[in-house]
Amino acid sequence: MALDDRCDQLIRQGWRAARQTHRGVKVRFRVFRAHVEACVASRLTRSPEDVPHDILERVDFSDLYLACGCEQSDERAWMLARELLGKSVYWRLRRMGASHGQARQAEDDFPGRWAEPPRSGKTKTLFGRYLGIGSLRGYVMMVEARRWTRTLSDPLRRWLSIEAQEPELPAAAEARRDAKEDDLRTYQIIDAAWRRLDARSRASLVLKFVHGLKQREISRVFHLSESQVSRILRSASAVLQDALAVWIESGIVASKAVAASVLLQRMHISRAHEPYRPGPGPL
Repeated sequence: MALDDRCDQLIRQGWRAARQTHRGVKVRFRVFRAHVEACVASRLTRSPEDVPHDILERVDFSDLYLACGCEQSDERAWMLARELLGKSVYWRLRRMGASHGQARQAEDDFPGRWAEPPRSGKTKTLFGRYLGIGSLRGYVMMVEARRWTRTLSDPLRRWLSIEAQEPELPAAAEARRDAKEDDLRTYQIIDAAWRRLDARSRASLVLKFVHGLKQREISRVFHLSESQVSRILRSASAVLQDALAVWIESGIVASKAVAASVLLQRMHISRAHEPYRPGPGPL
């Protein structure tokens, strides 16, 4: 896309300042300008009412320069990304309930995993999808949080007997015309089913699917046998599956995969607001 002289001046000023901030990262102006143009075009696709100059006024050129360097396979840019953001990845996942080992593994893997091409789009890496609006740190934390949530939802989906590639019901496509309304309705349904469970059942689910504890470890927390914990989880599964079955068949909830994602969010809320502390003796 063609940008006017005013926009070109903003890009050049941002490029020069970013070179001073990230010394050693080498991105030619021509390459950087093309990257910025692609970002502006992407923003205009999402918000046609925006003006290129206004978009550039909001762009964080320093972060965009670093992301562009990673996209162009600049070794120094990748080293800087690890130095600046690696520890943030660790603490972000720890706040989400990851163990020290799990968060440390994600930190060690960063930013190596970001070198893989994204599933969609024309960029070579995930850094190439950063548009410069908001901080690069915030973008990285969002992606890593989503990736962590997916790893948590996999066992949850298996627990709800969800196939890996579940076909979408014809009625579901119609029910998803208004995404925000559907999300709210799905959450309300999940929340109602969740509240039907007793405190110990909810806590057992949180320990299993948010904290990743095994049944043996959960049994120690609640001073129960493994068989009792197994019965609690099986009973909770039946309650949730029965509640979801009617709504999925009617198309109100798009699929069990969607329900699992929303249920996991509900578990995180429960972990924060409904702590369950068993007594010192058997329950």
